Amino acid sequence: MYRMDGDCIHDLDGRKFPIPHYYDTKFKSDFPLEYSEIQTQREEKALLYTADDLIQHEKNFKARQALYSRTKLGAKSGLI
Repeated sequence: MYRMDGDCIHDLDGRKFPIPHYYDTKFKSDFPLEYSEIQTQREEKALLYTADDLIQHEKNFKARQALYSRTKLGAKSGLI
């Protein structure tokens, strides 16, 4: 059903999803040493992003969320 690839999973259509928090906490309780290694790898990977990358990511996120705004959908459909 899912394929693993680093810090994400892929569904059958190839879409990427983050690993659910439940599985991280379960892995942490079952394998604490391996989890600490994974956590340090994630932290090192996060340091590769610059401030400009994070700002652009935030702009993209806000634009994507604006597509699903209830007020805009309601105004277009005449519900509001």
